[in-house]
Amino acid sequence: MWGIFSYAFVVGGCALQALASYDFVPDVTGMQLGKFVDPLPVQYDLAGSQAFKSNISSSYWASSYIYGSDNHQYLAVSHFLSLESGVSVRRSSILDVTNSCFYNQSTTIAGLPSSVSGNTTGVKIKFDDYGFISTTDDPLGSINIYSTDPASIFNITFSLTSPVILNGGQGSFLWETVIANEWSMPKGTTTGSLTSGGKSIAIDPKRSFTWYDRQFQSSGASQWTWFALHTTNSLTKARKSYSIWFSPDGQGGTKGFATVRAQDGVQVVVAANLTTRGSSWLSPHSGNEYATAWTLKLADGSFFNITSIRKDQEMIDSQALTSTYEGFVNVEGEGVSGYGVVEIQPPVSF
Repeated sequence: MWGIFSYAFVVGGCALQALASYDFVPDVTGMQLGKFVDPLPVQYDLAGSQAFKSNISSSYWASSYIYGSDNHQYLAVSHFLSLESGVSVRRSSILDVTNSCFYNQSTTIAGLPSSVSGNTTGVKIKFDDYGFISTTDDPLGSINIYSTDPASIFNITFSLTSPVILNGGQGSFLWETVIANEWSMPKGTTTGSLTSGGKSIAIDPKRSFTWYDRQFQSSGASQWTWFALHTTNSLTKARKSYSIWFSPDGQGGTKGFATVRAQDGVQVVVAANLTTRGSSWLSPHSGNEYATAWTLKLADGSFFNITSIRKDQEMIDSQALTSTYEGFVNVEGEGVSGYGVVEIQPPVSF
């Protein structure tokens, strides 16, 4: 946890954090593609990858770390996933990080929206109650995400102002038995509002940011655990962002690796090992059991104890056909502390 406000009171299975517990700091240095991306043998164009691709598995994901006008911190998650079959899943959630007793989510399974037809630039995912839409002619400019579902109401715009993470070092890696393409923009500037307790909460852009993640491949993997983490060194104050994958290797084992982006934009890829620490949560909605505490070790000697701040952070549709755990986590390591999101995908059931 962070600074002098590093404690929480547990009430009825959820936590009341001290105000301003986490340091949500956006990055305004820009993507700097000419320095960090263009010289590398990346197999696709980042701007071109923003356009929707049919007949493959395609994902647009955003997690907004928010400091609100009520002096509470929030996590808002928006995810649009389309499968090669033409089925789509749209998810949105809001967690009050300061008072994690407040959590709401909505998940809907549908076909593809008409907005993606013929779209060749930018992001254009639009439903009546949900949107994930580029707001400028530049596909790598700004994106608006919104949800009007009563369970999770927000209207957030973020800009791609941070050097990217090319997952696996080049933005492509073996994901179970297919080659996945993924790049992440971890700390973009963020504006907008969300609704909490029936009240509209304005976002403080100086103390909020969004992680944007774009992934696509010929087909999806069967299950995985993924961490999107942010840490700060207690002595040097240096910040790092991590995209960390654990997935089946197709031969009965597990592959684990972390793509680590330093504050200056330089990234490295290291092997990763993950063990659970005994804590889990059994969902009464899906019947899935999710780990909620882990020890993460990286090949460079780094290690972290990671804990979900609230047990129930499952995103599930009304018929329990698909479920994914998207949880805010606290991170503690030797000389570092931080936070982030864990995504746990049980075996896909549809």
